[in-house]
Formats: sequence, C-alpha cells, structure tokens
Amino acid sequence: IELNNKTYEQMGHIEQLGVVQVPVFGGPHISARGGAPSVDLSDVSKPFNNFWIPLSRYDPKLKDLVPNPCGELHIMTIWKPQQETAASRRLPQNARGWMAYNLKGVMRGMAIQDPIYQLQTCKQSYDPNLLDGEQPAKPAEELAKHVQKLAGSVPYIECCVQQEISAWAGFRGRLAQLQGDGPPMSLSEGRDSWAATPNKINSDLLWQLDELLRRGVPPTERHRVWPEITRADAAQKMYFGKNSG
Repeated sequence: IELNNKTYEQMGHIEQLGVVQVPVFGGPHISARGGAPSVDLSDVSKPFNNFWIPLSRYDPKLKDLVPNPCGELHIMTIWKPQQETAASRRLPQNARGWMAYNLKGVMRGMAIQDPIYQLQTCKQSYDPNLLDGEQPAKPAEELAKHVQKLAGSVPYIECCVQQEISAWAGFRGRLAQLQGDGPPMSLSEGRDSWAATPNKINSDLLWQLDELLRRGVPPTERHRVWPEITRADAAQKMYFGKNSG
C-alpha cells in the first residue's frame, strides 16, 4: 500500500507519505518488512487481528523498507472461511463486534490488569456531569472505551518502538559520517560542541537530538543513550581511571 499526499497530487506534485507491506499468509517463519508484525492473517484459530504498523520508506543502501520517524497505520482484519460452519456463524461479523467479544472477559471482573506490566488497574470512574453539551454515554460504554484503550496500547507502543529504533539508527549513522575516522563522541560531548559553535548543521543536530529524546528512547538504545546524555559514562571512566592508577 502506497500513501501519497492528495493535496500535492492536485497541484501536480507527488509526495509519498509512506509505504506499508503486510503479508496475508505470514507468521513467525516469514520475516516482515518495514516494522510490520509477523502475523498470519489467514489463521482460522485467530480470525481477528488488530495491530498498528509504521509507515516506511525504501532505503537504497539497505535495499529494504525502513520505518519512518513518524506516521503509522491502524489495521484491523477479519478472516472468513469460504465454507462457514455453525461455530463460525456464531462469531462476530465485523471489527467492532470482535473488539467487544474480546473485551467481555476483562469487563466481567471487578478490576483489570495493565497489559504491559500485569499490574492491577482500577476501572475508570464515570461521571456524566463532566460532559458538557453532549449526550452522556452509558457507564458500560465508557468502561468499554477505557478497557479498549488499555488493550490496544501494546500494539501501538510496539509500533512506536519500531519508529524510535529507526530514528536513532539514522541519527547514529549521521553522526558517524560527520565524525569520519575521528574518535566517537558521546551525546553529551556532541551537545556541548554543537551549542558552542552554532551553525546550520549544529543547530539541526541539536534539534534532532532533543526531538529524539522527547519522543522516547527505545529499549535497545537505553544502555547507551542515558549514560551518555547524563555524563555517567564520563564519571565511570574517571572513577575506574583513578582506582586503576
């Protein structure tokens, strides 16, 4: 699927927002491209799939799709067999019905669990008087929205992590090109150097680093980013250097 900017197309220009590729007959044995999840959309035992996928671009160096720093697509699919059975006819027939079907067991309990850390989470309180100018929804509908947000947070967070990993890899690659054969600088050293000598390139590097930190640090980069940006790596070198001497 290729997504383009319709406003630019009307002006005679083509601006590609991103590309997504999701194989229908996928699974763990098939590697997905561009941050797409490895799921089998034709699995009869799991006919409903609800996931997020980052918009990607083609990288000529890697010859593969690379997730964009921003932009994602929400995809929901339903696999229906060619010959339905009595059991399949009792299942929901649309995406909204499947989402309600999957949330029934969670909503029956007095408490729900956080989908990431499995911690007990209180159900969201409901006060129809807080809604101004709208017809207040039923308590069950508001509770369903709250549980649905919790249940759908994991696929969305996984999608954002793919974007962050790609953005940090691109930033590290840009730093390696600018530094050349010189010794690698930590993020704190680079930040001080860019701020001391302001120009277009350094200002762009400062903005890009601040934007990456604002969007979040993926788990694969935290062991490098946080020691560098907090100068903990320099403190460790000083400490071990003194003790070794």
